[in-house]
Amino acid sequence: MGDFDIEEIKTAVGYDENSDSPSEEVKIIKDEKQYRIRIPKKFADIAELNPEKDTFRVVLEKPEGKDSKPDIQIFLVRG
Repeated sequence: MGDFDIEEIKTAVGYDENSDSPSEEVKIIKDEKQYRIRIPKKFADIAELNPEKDTFRVVLEKPEGKDSKPDIQIFLVRG
């Protein structure tokens, strides 16, 4: 087996800033009843979101350790 370049692998699979997959950090907006995030318009345009048909599935990931906080994953569901 040959040597692996860990930085090249991280870039290829999207685990660093030089990833081929665009990313952007967005703020969490809190109102009285819920939390919201805004999807950047350029992402929505590229993904061709259809607000009348598409939805998102929100998944709460169970933590590994006793004191770990859970993660939230959000997946686009095409309608």
